[in-house]
Amino acid sequence: VNDSLGYEVGDDLLRSLSHRLRGAVGPHETLARLGGDEFVVVSTARQGRSDLAEHARAFLSVFDTPLHAVGQEIYLNASMGIALYPDDAGSPEQLLRAADTAMNDAKAERETGFAFFQTEMASAAHDRLTLANELRRALQQEELSVAYQPVFDARDGRIVAFEALARWHHAVRGDVSPSVFIPVAERAGLVDDVGDFVRRTAYGWLIEAQAAGFSDLQINVNVSPYHFRRGSVTRLVDEARSCGVDPHSVTLEITESALVDAKAPVVQLLDE
Repeated sequence: VNDSLGYEVGDDLLRSLSHRLRGAVGPHETLARLGGDEFVVVSTARQGRSDLAEHARAFLSVFDTPLHAVGQEIYLNASMGIALYPDDAGSPEQLLRAADTAMNDAKAERETGFAFFQTEMASAAHDRLTLANELRRALQQEELSVAYQPVFDARDGRIVAFEALARWHHAVRGDVSPSVFIPVAERAGLVDDVGDFVRRTAYGWLIEAQAAGFSDLQINVNVSPYHFRRGSVTRLVDEARSCGVDPHSVTLEITESALVDAKAPVVQLLDE
């Protein structure tokens, strides 16, 4: 929101969201903003996990209704982590850290959007942090590469396009599967960097191929569900044009999960 509409609009949306969230907290709960777009709810009521889960669903339902700014409907997503005292932590700081760990895990939980803290999450979070740091370094040192998988016309066997796929050969881990490092990139805020690298590399390759005589060749690039959640798919079309590539030579491959998970109006995005 800040990038596309400006910080003033972003601040107005946060104030509107805060007002909505205050209406969702119970009599034994306190709502506070930690910073940025993170909020915390402290509950002193004694509740079982099933009651907390039901309350979490109701709390997250606040985000089903769009906010309004500059004449637009703005859809937001949220993830919630739940930690219990004294089961999960012995101090307020530890409790916040446990809830934050659970929240990061919840970002991958599409069905509910929330998660209870579990001890094994801490170890998994450490592994993800290590891999995210290594991925960040790999991006800086240009250790990623792009593989081009041919797409055939089933009618006559001709190659009509190539799909550009991110590849990462780690010096110690060996080949790291995209199914492993792409979710890490999304959680660490690196998915845009990975996508930018793949598209920039693929567009350069396509320009060279077309200049060599393959004028009808097309390139297929994957669109992360992250872009759909942010409603920023149309930016990718403009990006291709700015790189000197005819957008008609580019196919944006969108997964079914991206369409299902998108908060922004899907039909509107596809039309644009």
